[in-house]
This record gives sequence, structure tokens and C-alpha cells, in this order.
Amino acid sequence: MNRTPETVTERPAPEQSRPGGPAQRARLVVAGLVGALITAGILLTVWALSSSPDETVSSPDEDVSTATDSPAEPSAADPNAADPNLPDPSVPGLLGPGSGRVPGALTTAEELQALPTSGYAWDALLSAANVQSDDIDLSDEDSRHAAETLASALVHARTGDAEQRDHVVSVLEELPDASLSGARVLSVGRQLGGYALAADLVGYRDAEFTTWIDEMRTEDLGGHGRWNSISETSEDSANNWGTWAMATRIAVSSYLRDGSDLERAAEVFAGFTGEPDAYDDFRRTDDFDQTWACGDDGWVPINPASCGDRGGAIVEDISRSSGSYPQVDDEGLMYSWEVLGGATLSARLLERAGYRDVWSWGDQALLRAAQFVEDNGGYPPEYSVLQYIPHEINAAYGVDLGPVRSAGYGRQFGFSDWLR
Repeated sequence: MNRTPETVTERPAPEQSRPGGPAQRARLVVAGLVGALITAGILLTVWALSSSPDETVSSPDEDVSTATDSPAEPSAADPNAADPNLPDPSVPGLLGPGSGRVPGALTTAEELQALPTSGYAWDALLSAANVQSDDIDLSDEDSRHAAETLASALVHARTGDAEQRDHVVSVLEELPDASLSGARVLSVGRQLGGYALAADLVGYRDAEFTTWIDEMRTEDLGGHGRWNSISETSEDSANNWGTWAMATRIAVSSYLRDGSDLERAAEVFAGFTGEPDAYDDFRRTDDFDQTWACGDDGWVPINPASCGDRGGAIVEDISRSSGSYPQVDDEGLMYSWEVLGGATLSARLLERAGYRDVWSWGDQALLRAAQFVEDNGGYPPEYSVLQYIPHEINAAYGVDLGPVRSAGYGRQFGFSDWLR
């Protein structure tokens, strides 16, 4: 609508009232013009005050039927423009509303506000965060750098510490150029997921990084006669290589909001817990000892409860014990803990991604596996990088298996006595 005020025209006075002298008539004409200008000014002021500040004002010649309410695209210099390195705020969960999924691949800053910033567990987390090393080594199967980077991300998310976030970002910026010389699926699978979770926590979504970490799921790393990529290994191996590959695959896919790959990973993981109808294409290794499996051919990675004193045994890795069933030794127990490290992280992240009943899969397979380890003298785990895993089991199932030590952290995850 044209909101331009109408022109005000002074009507002439009746003939009998007109002044008789030219000077007087001139003064009256000037006075009339001044009056007209004042009237016009008043009308303009009233119009301006009555207009909404957000209303589009069209020019007199504009065809308002073609006007649009769409905002202009922000320029590169616009301080209010969306930061491309932050998650899309229109995505309320990992994969959208109504799916049972929740924001954050691992957790969110809002949720972390309920956790303490004092006490032994917090001090341990803060100590790990303050390492702040730039020593990235994807070929080192025992590197804990990814977990320390995740610790910095957790501290930032809990406290807002900008220095901790700056450190995380500096690490993530270097990762795409990190050497893969000597790297294998096991060394990458024990680390990459931690970096993905750290990136998610600090909202780092640089295009180069997301492309790189996406491709790392299927990168041919070499170094092994059978397992050469993360995704491939997660679907072929039912031992510790497979579960660490699975955990990293799920962490990366959660970070990328890759619902299709999460669905596939969930099917494979269900098969690992002992549900062959979901997935049953795991292949045996040279370490596989048939005496530990239930059934001649139809074995499942975690023995069912109906398997007597072998129930809950993780077949591939308990087979690392010297001798056959019923011989159990530290080697078989240690490798069983390694399997549970990848498996519990996988379950935690799948639960977060909307698979709420994941801990019950395979007739509570992960709990039964932990109980088998406990029954055979495997508590607490021998190595420091495995101490957080019993905390994951106890919190998930509401049990008190033990004894347990302080959680500490492993290669790409930990701090479970603080997080839970």
C-alpha cells in the first residue's frame, strides 16, 4: 500500500473575504503556504509513528504484489551470519525429531552442567585435559592422545574454558595431514573415534576435516592380511580389532549424522551380541578355539547363557588363553577386556543415537561377558587403559561387579566415573 501522504491544496477564501490590498494579500499567501507545510509535516509524523518498524515501505511506483518477505543472504562480513563450523541448529537430534535420538554424539554442554567440578574424578579429567599435547600418531596402538583431546573437549563443554577448546581445534586442524605410515586398523580404530567425539563436543565442522574423517571409515590402511579398513573390519571381525573398529565407526557416523551407516552398524553390533538373525557374517580367525564355542557350526561371538560355564565368554578372545576350554588365563582375560572396551563404547553411542535397548541385546550379552570375566578372576583389569570399562558395565546395568579401580582413561575414551 502507498503510504505517501496526499498533497494538501489551500482552498481560496470566498470573494467577499479577500483582503483588499496587494501587500496584505501577499502576507496572507505566505501565511497560507507556511500553514500548508506545517500540515504536511504533521501528517508525515503521524504516518511514521503508526508504521511498524519491521514493515516494508514501498515506493509510490512499486508493485507491492511482487514484494517478498525473504531476508537477504548474509554477506561474508555479516557478524550475525551462521558460523559454518558449528552444528546446524535446525537438527534437534542426531538424525531428526521424533526418532528417539538426542543432540550430541556423546553428550552436550547442557547435560554436563549437572556434573561436578570437584572431586577425584573431575581432577583426573582435568589432569588429562591439561596434558595438551600435539603428538598425533595414528600408527601408535597405545597412544592416549585422542582420549586426552576428548578430555579437553569435555572440560571446555563443562566450564566454557576457551583455552581448552583452542587446543582441541588445533589438534583437529592437524589431523587430516597426519601421517598414516605404519598405521593399521587397530591403531586407528583405537583413536579416531575419540577425535570425532571431541570435534562434536566443541562444534568443529570444518569442511576439510569432515570430508577426511568421513573417508577414513573406508580408507585402505593396509598393514594386515585381512583387515584393512575400519568399516570392513567391523563387519568381519568378532574380536578386539572388530569392536574397536565398530566403536570408531559409530563415533564418526554419529558425528557426521550419518543415519544410514548407524543403522547398518547397529545391525552388525546386534549380531556381535549374539543375535544371528540381525547379522551372522563374522569370520573366524586363526586363534578361534572350537572348544570354547557353543555348537559345532552356529557359534555366536558372545556365548549364550544356555552354554553353561562358557556362557558369556567372548569366543575369539578367550581363545587366546593357552590351552583349550576350560583353561582361562591372563592373556584370554586381557583380550576379553579389550573387546569390552570397544563394545561398551559402541553401546553407549548407539543408545545415544536412539537404540535405547542396546544394552539388552543378546540377552544382556555385555553384562554376561563381564560376569564371565569376574567369575574367572578377571577383576579388576590388569592395565590402566582398561580401568574405565567396569564402570561402564556397572552404570549401564545397575550392578556392582568388581572390584574396580579409578576409571582413568584409555586410548580414545574413559572418565566413566565422572561421566556416568
